[in-house]
Amino acid sequence: MPREGGYGVAFLSKRDGEADCYLFNDMAYQHLETATTRQFQNPAWRVAPGNYYVDVSVTWADRGAHEAWFKLDITGPAVYDVKLELLPRNPLGQRA
Repeated sequence: MPREGGYGVAFLSKRDGEADCYLFNDMAYQHLETATTRQFQNPAWRVAPGNYYVDVSVTWADRGAHEAWFKLDITGPAVYDVKLELLPRNPLGQRA
């Protein structure tokens, strides 16, 4: 969910039996179920099965910033086919 300077807060939503995941935040409530989409699933926020690097940055006005990198693996349709692993450093070797 692009936003100036980064991305807004989002969570990953996964339904058992469906291969795709979806980003979810308060804006997802605007997406009601239709003939082609399930409730709270914005097609633009679909995350297909695959391997991803996720950069999480948090900034405090009085404490600076903290950044952490994760590896996200979506391997199949089961809820347990999603794995999130904290990485010790930026896997891309540069600041995102």
